Amino acid sequence: MKPLLKQAAVDLFYISFTAQPPNDDFSHGFGDRGNGYRLRFEVTPDGAGHLHEIRYHRKTTLLRQVNDALVAAGLPRFNLKGVSRIGAFYLPATWENEAETRLLAKRFPGCDPPVSEKPQGEYWPVPIGRANPIAQLNLIEIGVRNLRPEIVRQQVGHWCATVSVVSN
Repeated sequence: MKPLLKQAAVDLFYISFTAQPPNDDFSHGFGDRGNGYRLRFEVTPDGAGHLHEIRYHRKTTLLRQVNDALVAAGLPRFNLKGVSRIGAFYLPATWENEAETRLLAKRFPGCDPPVSEKPQGEYWPVPIGRANPIAQLNLIEIGVRNLRPEIVRQQVGHWCATVSVVSN
C-alpha cells in the first residue's frame, strides 16, 4: 500500500456487507468454494458508525466538477464535513458486481476506542446482538451452499440457537 494511502487509512475500520443474492461467484470467492457460511445481518448504525453503500467510480464525481470549477475561478476548494471518511466508500467500477455496503468507524486523535491487535493488524470489534457505540448488528440468518443446514445448526454456538440456517 502506498505510504500516503496507508497513513490515511490507518484509523479507518470497516466491515463490508452485500445486498446481492447468493451466487456461485460469491460462494466460490468469499465462501471457501461454497463450504462456508453466509451471514445475514440487520445493521443499525449508532453515533460512531457510518453505514453507506459503496460508490463505484465511473466518471468524474460531482464534487470534483464543483472543485474544478472553483479552482478555475480562482476560489478555494469545497471541503465536505467528514471528508476524512468519504474515501472509504469509493471503489473502482470493476468491483461494482459486489453491490457493497460498508459500516465504517473512524478513530480520532485523543479518543480511546476499544481497538484490539492481532499479528495481521488492528481491529475494532463490534459485538453481535448487543448495543454498542458503532452499530447494532443482529444476526438474522445463516446461509449455506454445500453444507447441510442440520449439521451447521449443531456446529454454531448456543448464542445463535434461534437464528435460522437455510440452504441457498
